[in-house]
Amino acid sequence: MTNFTSEIFHKLEQFTPYCQQEVQIDSAYFSTKKGYVAQFVTEIKQTITLLTQQTESYYSEFYAHRLVNQFNDLQQAVNKQQNFAKQKAIFKSPYKFARNIHHLPKEKRLVEYKKVLRALNEKISWLVEQHYRCEDERKKHAYLGQIQETEYRRDKCLKAIEELE
Repeated sequence: MTNFTSEIFHKLEQFTPYCQQEVQIDSAYFSTKKGYVAQFVTEIKQTITLLTQQTESYYSEFYAHRLVNQFNDLQQAVNKQQNFAKQKAIFKSPYKFARNIHHLPKEKRLVEYKKVLRALNEKISWLVEQHYRCEDERKKHAYLGQIQETEYRRDKCLKAIEELE
């Protein structure tokens, strides 16, 4: 059993970066439905202890089944949380504006350009915030590129507004 338990403890190390993350698990194999990853890892370790103490094969099988399901459920919850966090990183502007602004009459065009300007300013703020929050250097570089592109679009929009006023 020592090789088995050491292998399980090794697999539990993948949850170390997420220990302070709160997750929700809809599983009968844990005592709580919501808590920190560290709490669920502790509960899995308790199951390992119970499994290693068993002398009856029936109980060993029961705790082994429980252990596998606990591990899988925690892994799914962490993955779900990570996917949700990735989905949050999409900018959505509350402003709606016409797509073919350049075909509109001058007065409406000015109003629409001002809406676009507000949306671009919000996007720049959002991108700067994402850039500072991001830890991955490749993503940081990508955010910088998006910031520059959005600033270029904002400058074009400002120029169009100045020409219309």
